[in-house]
Amino acid sequence: MHLGFSLTVMLIGLLIVFLGLIILICCIKVMSKIVGAMRTKADEKAARKAAASAPAQPAVTVPEPVAQAAAAENVASQDELVAVITAALMAYQKNNSNKTLVVRNIRRANAWAGAGRSEQLARF
Repeated sequence: MHLGFSLTVMLIGLLIVFLGLIILICCIKVMSKIVGAMRTKADEKAARKAAASAPAQPAVTVPEPVAQAAAAENVASQDELVAVITAALMAYQKNNSNKTLVVRNIRRANAWAGAGRSEQLARF
């Protein structure tokens, strides 16, 4: 008798919890549809306003030779950058003539990441 009452209370509790979760899911779905409809209306209104206020501008295309020249210039500047950094490192290590130095890769360092890392490690 005592076990039957315990099972009944457990089942009623589980039923109430799952019904509450189902109601919560339905409320969230309804709210997302309402917000989505409001966002769509706002986007359409902004698009109409932007189309009415801005004159149509022709699309600008970059001629192929100009794009190739810019890419070649970027490669040349990267090679110059490697040469300058290598020369600076060699001048810095002039006293250690028995060590060889080869620059294989150059990456930009994120100063904020380094600052965050040192701030976190300063505690220890």
